[in-house]
Amino acid sequence: MLYKRILMLAGISVVVSSILWGGTTGKITGNITDEATGLPLAGVNVFLEGTIFGSAANADGVYLISNIPAGTYNLTTSMIGYSEMTIQNIVVNADLTTRINIELSSAVIEGETVVIQAERALIQQDITASRTIQSGQDLLKMPVDNYEGALTTIAGAVSDDGQIHFRGGRATEIVYLLDNTSMVDPLSGMNDTEISTFAIEETHTMTGGFSAEYGNAQSGVVNVITKDGGNQFSGKLRYTTSDYGLSSVLSTVRVDEVPEDLNRLELSISGPVPILNNLFPGNLNYLVTGDFTDDQGRFVNQQSTHSIVLAKLTYRPVPQTTLRFNALIDNQYSQKFAGAGQNFSQEFANLWKKTVYEDMQFYGDEGFAGGFMENGQMA
Repeated sequence: MLYKRILMLAGISVVVSSILWGGTTGKITGNITDEATGLPLAGVNVFLEGTIFGSAANADGVYLISNIPAGTYNLTTSMIGYSEMTIQNIVVNADLTTRINIELSSAVIEGETVVIQAERALIQQDITASRTIQSGQDLLKMPVDNYEGALTTIAGAVSDDGQIHFRGGRATEIVYLLDNTSMVDPLSGMNDTEISTFAIEETHTMTGGFSAEYGNAQSGVVNVITKDGGNQFSGKLRYTTSDYGLSSVLSTVRVDEVPEDLNRLELSISGPVPILNNLFPGNLNYLVTGDFTDDQGRFVNQQSTHSIVLAKLTYRPVPQTTLRFNALIDNQYSQKFAGAGQNFSQEFANLWKKTVYEDMQFYGDEGFAGGFMENGQMA
């Protein structure tokens, strides 16, 4: 029996626009001009619908909205004498700048609104590293169980015995970040923490040319950006099963085979904190995701369960400052078949903050033998 438990508190991260840090937010900037004359328009109000983020164009017609959480937004402009314009589906990536240039036309009919769809630039000019961005929607559409499975589809990435390698480097040379908090065990250099796909806004994978803000990385950097709770209540639920009521009939290949039954429940709940939002200035939102898997295995003593729970609280007293409180729990339990009859082995491995590995064997009536693992062998 193999027991594995991971408890990680991602702590508190304060994001201030003046501090250099591995990014979890992006920016939108651009020029606003008159469609007829091509001259810059000063004082145009620009804001993101459903958020507290906004700005105004300066004397040169340039606007800048910073500290925007990664995601997809609708941008609206307004100015007296000009038609209101809404640009839909603007994608903001963490640590990058999205450029949207706007041309406004004089208003012919009062209250007239022009709606256009944003187009993603073919070349992201501020990318200086070999970077691959995978959105949470992309992960849900891919035939993978988690974000680590999606990493193996990136050029230069391979998976060997469950460990990911970039460009021939070692698995311990990759830095894994969760909202700027390291998920790497400082002792082993490995990452054993999984995250619910419902919690991921996007992942940034850099395999070369990354800047000094990402330290202790030799082969690559994987930065997982989680979603923030929105200003409206929302939820999501997905259930996956391999048992359609026929497993007991079809499992007749071997006498020691058992009905394979894999069940997985994924859920997500987010929204504003009702009471506290009335007591504090700004916005206070929450996000809770869960991923629960129960696998009975194909043979005897192959049962396993896996539970992942992430809770996130986001507080923005002003648009320029964001406080995030993250907590992640990853709990795994499994059994391994080692023999027939009563002669089976039980293995225990306890992992606290991914620093201590302990193994114990049970041999029938002979009792337990224990020790620490060294290169896969009992010490």
